[in-house]
Amino acid sequence: MIEDAELPASDVIKVIMRLFAPGYEQARPFFDKATSTGLVSPGLPRGYFFQMDIKTIIANIDRLRA
Repeated sequence: MIEDAELPASDVIKVIMRLFAPGYEQARPFFDKATSTGLVSPGLPRGYFFQMDIKTIIANIDRLRA
């Protein structure tokens, strides 16, 4: 689908991350707050996180919900 330009590559990559990156889907709702509060400072484009950042977000979900 990417090769034939049927779908944008970024959309396909996000679906793959949601399905296969451990913890991504659990942490995803908290990405913006974790970044804005300084809990994580990703060195990747917006919406992309290192596995250690995802683990940090998950470990602090209760704090981020407040």
